[in-house]
Amino acid sequence: MTTPYTDPGGAIDVASLGPAQYNASPAAGQPPGLFTGRCALLGYSAQAGAAAGSIALYDATQQAGLAVAGEALAATSSVTRWFGPQGIEMPRGLLTVLTGANTTATVYYQVLPQD
Repeated sequence: MTTPYTDPGGAIDVASLGPAQYNASPAAGQPPGLFTGRCALLGYSAQAGAAAGSIALYDATQQAGLAVAGEALAATSSVTRWFGPQGIEMPRGLLTVLTGANTTATVYYQVLPQD
């Protein structure tokens, strides 16, 4: 499920593109977090509140896109995933969807040059 970012024209040194970006995703029940444009998903950290929750990340601009990463979280649990250093290429964009009361997440990504 996690494949390193590769560029058909040759490898891009993701570190040379500058600091990674991060996004504190909106709370569960709010509109999904979205980055529109080509990027590399570097990782995420998610925490569930008093109730179970989940995080799902899509290569998409809407939830019907390709599910790339995600998992269910037990109540009061947390998880951190790192896909670096190259990350997972997300050519369409990065959509983050959270479920569960008080589930929070921070998603790390690097903006890539547009084709």
